[in-house]
Amino acid sequence: MKKKNNKNFEEKNILPSNENIEVGTDSGFDDLMYDNLESDYQYFDGNNFDDEKVEKPVSEELMLVETGDNIILPKNEDAEIVAVAEDKPIKVREIAVQSDSTKVNAFDLFFLRLWAGMVSLLGYTANGINFVINAIFKKKLPVKYIKAFLVVVLIILFLVIILVPASANSQPKNSGSDDLVIFVSNMVPVQVRVDDGSGEPVYKWGYLDKNKAASGTGKDSLAIPAKYEEALPFNRFGIAWGRVRDDKGHYWELINKKGKRVGERTYAVSTSLPVGTRPFGDFTDSKLAWVNENGKFGYIDIYGNVKIACDLDVAGDFIDGIARVGRGNYQWYINKKGGVVGRSYDYIEVLDFSCGLGAVNKGGRWGFVNKKGKEVIELKYDAVSQFVDGYAMVKMGKTFGLIDTDGNLVINTQWYYDIVINNSVFEEFIENHK
Repeated sequence: MKKKNNKNFEEKNILPSNENIEVGTDSGFDDLMYDNLESDYQYFDGNNFDDEKVEKPVSEELMLVETGDNIILPKNEDAEIVAVAEDKPIKVREIAVQSDSTKVNAFDLFFLRLWAGMVSLLGYTANGINFVINAIFKKKLPVKYIKAFLVVVLIILFLVIILVPASANSQPKNSGSDDLVIFVSNMVPVQVRVDDGSGEPVYKWGYLDKNKAASGTGKDSLAIPAKYEEALPFNRFGIAWGRVRDDKGHYWELINKKGKRVGERTYAVSTSLPVGTRPFGDFTDSKLAWVNENGKFGYIDIYGNVKIACDLDVAGDFIDGIARVGRGNYQWYINKKGGVVGRSYDYIEVLDFSCGLGAVNKGGRWGFVNKKGKEVIELKYDAVSQFVDGYAMVKMGKTFGLIDTDGNLVINTQWYYDIVINNSVFEEFIENHK
């Protein structure tokens, strides 16, 4: 074997043969000299160690566990866990680590992780937006400004989600059933029992604020006192009709959400109208509604002001900015300023506009005019209905049919029952003309 770490040792020099080695007392092999082998053999041969366990010295750094545990735990954290090699499985009773840090429960940890995730997501989003801006405009913005912008957008979105449902208009929505009306406004008409001093049960209508309903019960929780014989839902313009009976008579008044009368006028229950007919119509997109005063019709706005004088014999709701009116033996159309649309004193009857067309009757023949009053479908039918979903039912002689908004005949039959359409307008037309 060659030695490379000795500079003075040449490669030709090899280990000398045994005959050149001299053994002495300082040769370094004294540790191998043992003269007590025979006595030690006799000691071990004369003792039985099968039933005994030899105790081994344990370092002060180790701590013995109870009998039956096959593991030795270190007293300090740097020591290794020493297990006795036996066939039995190793059992660890308890290892407790004492920490000086503040303990965090699972609930707090969840929200900490959630918050960290949201912050990380915000950062990634800001970087992504910055990348897009840089790609389009070749200019980078400070990420902190983008983060601030995103935070503002999220706050606005949160407020919109919370506030929009609360400020929804009070126009009731029909759920599809004729008997069920769902109110989407916070003001709802309710009927409660009141004490009028007569001792008899008397019920009146008032308005309940749904947002404050949980703070009280009965009439004490009403936003508008129960004083009406009848109360209608608030519409999208924040006004409603209530019917009052008092010393002044029996009349309808227009009120706001504070229960104050809108305008100065009231409208008495009219005897000139069919029984059960209210003396007013609906406020539509034109913000006008017809009213009946002393047997004559006119129009008021949402502030209760009279916009078209009550001197008409016929009045209908404004639809697409146009309403049908009449006086004497003639009817015509007007706009929301009261101006005539088309020709007046020319038609003996007109129907409400639908699908941009109005049905007119001249000399017993029906046709249709557009919003400018121009006749666009020839007046040749014995009877017509309003348009529904782009179609109107017509009758000529004994023939029934359907036409589209261009006047094209889609269905033509002599038997009305061949036209099977589940539509109240068409069903009423067939019932009146079959």
